[in-house]
Amino acid sequence: MVLHTCDNTLCCNPNHLYLGDHKQNMRDVAERGLRKNINTGEQNGRAKLTQEQADEIRALYATSSRSQQSIADEYGVSQFAVSQIVRNKRYCT
Repeated sequence: MVLHTCDNTLCCNPNHLYLGDHKQNMRDVAERGLRKNINTGEQNGRAKLTQEQADEIRALYATSSRSQQSIADEYGVSQFAVSQIVRNKRYCT
């Protein structure tokens, strides 16, 4: 990928361009704060849970002996989603 050192999307100055990969581009976007709260938690248009429900899932998992799968079934999400929530990979506070 060709990445920019500046944040002007119309810029085509060769001195502002460098080669990188998708991961590096996403890191640059995050570091520069170009897309705040995009695709995170309930801000994501496809989110199935609210922040409050995610907090409930964390508490439920931490204080009970229930499996991630049983919690996922209760909330209508996948076991992977519950795993991401309890490991603070999604719906971080």
